[in-house]
Amino acid sequence: MALKTKVKVGNITNLSEARYCAGMGVDLLGFPVSGPDGISLEKFKEINGWITGPELVIEIDSSDNADELIEQFFAHHIEVDASLLSSLPNLKDRSLIVRVDLSNWKNTAAQLLPYKESIQYLIVRNVLDASIKILKEAAQNYSLLLEFDGKADLEDLLDLPMTGLALKGGNELKPGLKEYDQIASVLEKLEAEEAD
Repeated sequence: MALKTKVKVGNITNLSEARYCAGMGVDLLGFPVSGPDGISLEKFKEINGWITGPELVIEIDSSDNADELIEQFFAHHIEVDASLLSSLPNLKDRSLIVRVDLSNWKNTAAQLLPYKESIQYLIVRNVLDASIKILKEAAQNYSLLLEFDGKADLEDLLDLPMTGLALKGGNELKPGLKEYDQIASVLEKLEAEEAD
């Protein structure tokens, strides 16, 4: 299955959602590994033993134990907030995805500059608050994944300068029981028309 644009789904904490997203052709799967919603190394390995296709991303929300988590969890990319970059000096040789808010792009761009060669994608939060001029400027230097939270019109987002979209998963109601309504509706709209 092919999607019209690159898609990252983050905040994956269960096998059901990971398998669903992989089956729908999602390119990147993000797993929280720090903070109160962080999954264990055992659960991460278990989930990833059942999926193939998407690149794996570990999502780090704090500098506490970050170096240790990066060494323990094998992933293609490490995702952090731009504000954490300076407190995590060992990231320069890693493949990074960085969460940014473009409201103060000048300062954010300066924070990102030392890591420019390592940054694969920027996840742009609060897209509706960003000006087209700033989005274009950011897109000249970085591959942008625009965070889709359901507030913006999906078609309008697809017209903006970007590489893809970033979505968020949710928790299972109970093991094996998961509602996919929001993710499913977006992924179904993104399914590419197959040529005859």
